[in-house]
Amino acid sequence: MRTGGDPLQALRFGEFTLDAARMTLVRGEERLHLTEKPLEVLVFLLQNAGRTVSKAELMEAVWKGTFVTEDNLTQAILKIRRALSDEKEHPQFILTVPRVGYRFIGTPASPTPVPAAADPGVIGRQVRGRVARPAWVMATGLILISVAAGFWRVGFFRGASRPEVPATSGAAPVPLEVPLPTASATKPCFAPDGSRFLFVGYRRDRPGIGDLYLASTEGPNVRQLTQGVDPRGDHPVFSPDGTEVIFSRWRNGDDGTRWPDLWVAPVSGGPARLLIEQSSGAGFSPDGRWIGYTKHLPGGRPLWVSPRAELRQHREVGPLGFTPRWSRDGRWLAYTTSNPEGGKGELWIASADLSARKLLSGEPEQLFGAAWASDGSSLVVASDQGSTFGLWRVPIDGAPRTLLARGIGGYFSPSISPDGRVLLFSHVVPARNLYVASALDGASEVELTRGQYHAWPVLSPDGRQILSVIQAPGFGHRAYVTSVDGAQTVQVSDRSASYPAWIDGNHAAYLHEDSTGGTEVRIVRVPAGDDHLLCRFTEPASWLAVNPEGRRIAVVLTGQDHRQRIVVRDLDTGREATTAEGSEYEHLRWVPGRDALSWSGPVKSAGPGSDGIWVSEPGGQGPKQIVADGYNPAWSGDGMKVYYSRIGDYSGLWCDDLRRSRSVKIRTWTEVGSFDIQGRSLVFARVASDTHIFRLPLK
Repeated sequence: MRTGGDPLQALRFGEFTLDAARMTLVRGEERLHLTEKPLEVLVFLLQNAGRTVSKAELMEAVWKGTFVTEDNLTQAILKIRRALSDEKEHPQFILTVPRVGYRFIGTPASPTPVPAAADPGVIGRQVRGRVARPAWVMATGLILISVAAGFWRVGFFRGASRPEVPATSGAAPVPLEVPLPTASATKPCFAPDGSRFLFVGYRRDRPGIGDLYLASTEGPNVRQLTQGVDPRGDHPVFSPDGTEVIFSRWRNGDDGTRWPDLWVAPVSGGPARLLIEQSSGAGFSPDGRWIGYTKHLPGGRPLWVSPRAELRQHREVGPLGFTPRWSRDGRWLAYTTSNPEGGKGELWIASADLSARKLLSGEPEQLFGAAWASDGSSLVVASDQGSTFGLWRVPIDGAPRTLLARGIGGYFSPSISPDGRVLLFSHVVPARNLYVASALDGASEVELTRGQYHAWPVLSPDGRQILSVIQAPGFGHRAYVTSVDGAQTVQVSDRSASYPAWIDGNHAAYLHEDSTGGTEVRIVRVPAGDDHLLCRFTEPASWLAVNPEGRRIAVVLTGQDHRQRIVVRDLDTGREATTAEGSEYEHLRWVPGRDALSWSGPVKSAGPGSDGIWVSEPGGQGPKQIVADGYNPAWSGDGMKVYYSRIGDYSGLWCDDLRRSRSVKIRTWTEVGSFDIQGRSLVFARVASDTHIFRLPLK
């Protein structure tokens, strides 16, 4: 990055200083966590301030000798803007010159030489090689705002300033100025009279265990409604008269299953009681006579409505449905086919008598809540459309939807005040940081990443590299390889990726959803990133597993009827065989040394026919359940020990020795969603999200 023979310099502009020798960016005394490639782009633009630099010139300067696309540069510019709080539409520093490139338009002060004590080798080590930290790693310049005074922050969030969440038009969202007595607050819901709102809060002294709180919209009055109920799943709601709160919580069955139930708690105080078993996501008609909810059945999630006075009766709205919401005039019932726990779907409205239905969405999207406008003319939804994660106003007359707010991280649980003037919502920056441990049963572990969201981490056959998908809502999902010593993270896919798997120590595979709704299986050479198509499925596919010989693959296919099946394809002949169908399947893994395929049911119980860990061997009599309550199987090298988490339980790592029929808990951990094992090496991703409640004035 040095030009000519000039010494490395500290480049100053506005309130920022960029130390080109140490590759650090600071604002005042605060160091901003901008990663390597964006820093290099910023250095080059500063060194060429006032001149339009073409995209080709920037890519040649920063990624010389490496095959990358313009998306890498676009994401680097995006991250620079976030760190500098610079807006594309009204730039102070980085101007986009359409179809050409970028120009630094700030006024840099005279550069200052770096002190001689600085290590001149630092810049060379930073530039050499294709070490590309993810373009969406959260910059310190975009920090979520606490809803509590003196809110606890971790890592680089500690002591940060308070910028606002970006909005596309009108007033920007602002944090609630209510000193909530919790470390994290989410899922707000206005009371029917608009003077109070409900939320789920998590205290620092009870991590992972939530309770319901009631807060006044006019002052700092906050009251805890429940004690240790841990509401999970869909959004809590008020009864129409505002005297009760209905929420979901999960229970373990005697047969090892795990189901959600709907519970009700009085607002005036008192114990909660069970309302409807195996159900979640309640919604009430305005007159209080009907309640809508998702019924959890083995292999199905239909949307039902029942008379409040006779809950044993029901009418089915659809074979799949979540988040029922009646319009305030009672004419329409809105719902989605997108599971709030994860899964794309559509937004629908049905007439009150269920005789008419109307689709309000186009392409499938992940939806995280919906709220009716007070006049019933539109809904506000929280949506992840793959390229944009934010809040949208969706008219029911078919007019185009309008983006209300967006930014890094996720938006959840919109709730509109009865007068239609204020929107409450949750905003979360999700993270799943990578950890490695050299001993399965020890307490030692090393954090490799901070502030990143790693999905489906898998260790290479030699245990020296970790393949994962780093994802952030609105900024795509790409496959990366991270060395177990944490020295580097290398991007290996230039298109959206999911469910990665190793083929051998030099090649990896991943799934890519194509534009027709089918799924490509792609192979990439590590670390070069050479990418080519292996094969294709015409249906949506998930949970890719590659046989150790590399000649067979297994995936979970989901048909138009939402039914799943496990399919094994022979890559030499193209022949396919269905191994299992009609249930729910996750975490496909080939069993070492046994030519067998294993999988588990979902992390939250789907019923005895799905739950646990299963194995299917060629020539066998069908799938066999080997662990009744296991999730996410990983295997020992001889295929005789299976490691797993328990269904719905993030508290530890378990092992079953199949020769001795013995189950042992070998490690305790918290909030670990996925992991992998090679020999004595363990890698896992730990949840570390930060959630807050915001309010947005509506027109």
